[in-house]
Amino acid sequence: YYYDPAGHRLQALGAAVGAAGVRLHLVAEQGAVRPLYGRPGDVLCDVEAGYVAELLRLTAPVHGVSLRASEPEAVELAGRLSLGASHRPVLSLEVGSGAAQPADLSLGRVERQSYRRYARRALTQTQWQTLVGSLGAEPGVRWYAYVRPQGVEGLSAG
Repeated sequence: YYYDPAGHRLQALGAAVGAAGVRLHLVAEQGAVRPLYGRPGDVLCDVEAGYVAELLRLTAPVHGVSLRASEPEAVELAGRLSLGASHRPVLSLEVGSGAAQPADLSLGRVERQSYRRYARRALTQTQWQTLVGSLGAEPGVRWYAYVRPQGVEGLSAG
């Protein structure tokens, strides 16, 4: 399936093969991103994929679904999904089944508000290390952080 953002629907790409071995692939269309953001658009796509994966990770257990992140196999996916030269596989998720769990409405340490809003005051090195240390990462998942000027004491912007 392909998500059609204009129609807000899934489009079938081929015959259904059943639930076993289902994988969800997040693919960036660089032809749409680079004209707006240039090379930093690649990082923005990685960040957005992380947001999507985290939202799915938080909601999947409620529906009895398990997810495991992995690096996408770009060459294999290009052929199987008929990807063009401007497509870049960003993240793959193996989808499985599990026991449904009740919803957890507690908020995590890091919440996405807007990519245009940042903390109003600088973080100390200790606060930064605590925050980054609490994130954890699954194999194949990359974390990116943007530090604004004077955003973290002792770290340069970028």
